[in-house]
Amino acid sequence: MYGFYLTSHPLTQVADRISRLVAHSNRELADLEDGEEVLIGGMISSIKKVATKKPSRNGHSRYANFDFEDSTGIVRCIIWPEDYARSEDKVVQEAVCIIRGRVDRRGREPNVIVNQLLTLEEAEKQFTQHLVVDFRRGFHSQSDIRQTKDALSRFPGKTSVYLAVHTVDDENPGGGLRFMLQPPQDLKVTCNAELTDELTRIVGRENFRFHANVKKKSGASAGSTGR
Repeated sequence: MYGFYLTSHPLTQVADRISRLVAHSNRELADLEDGEEVLIGGMISSIKKVATKKPSRNGHSRYANFDFEDSTGIVRCIIWPEDYARSEDKVVQEAVCIIRGRVDRRGREPNVIVNQLLTLEEAEKQFTQHLVVDFRRGFHSQSDIRQTKDALSRFPGKTSVYLAVHTVDDENPGGGLRFMLQPPQDLKVTCNAELTDELTRIVGRENFRFHANVKKKSGASAGSTGR
């Protein structure tokens, strides 16, 4: 009721996933020009559903305004009837999603006109370019490698996979070597929460990362795409 969470904030749990999929933070929107395209991620709240007096050409009249929160602040979003008709089931309280839209500076504070609203899973499938899995000598076993192969095979898709093998440098005991390997081309995956859970269980969350094909805002902090 008061806006406080007895457990951790919902965005804290998915901060890593959001950071690699977005090009802007809400705080940066104040520096953008009217009409500039943005890609932001966060959580929906304070939804107001409205109907226009004149339906769109496809007969849609309902649209929505809502607050969209990320770790840097809150921005007001507007999703007009055509786009709202495609995404109505996703515009719900506390839904975490990715928004592609454009800045609207007609008011005192910048708003965002929503052109596309994606769940995290949809955005990961659309934007993720490749997955890198790290294997570390002395830490990961042959069993870990076999389990990883089995897990990757259970989530077929279009995302390329690379393996990074970390080992010691026998000629330089204080240093290390890393070898990048690419499995057979037919081993491609779908990046989703289930695959993330499987890899976390097998190799540890710090030993894999998804790289998204997202153009970050020029001059802004791009955020981490992995570890």
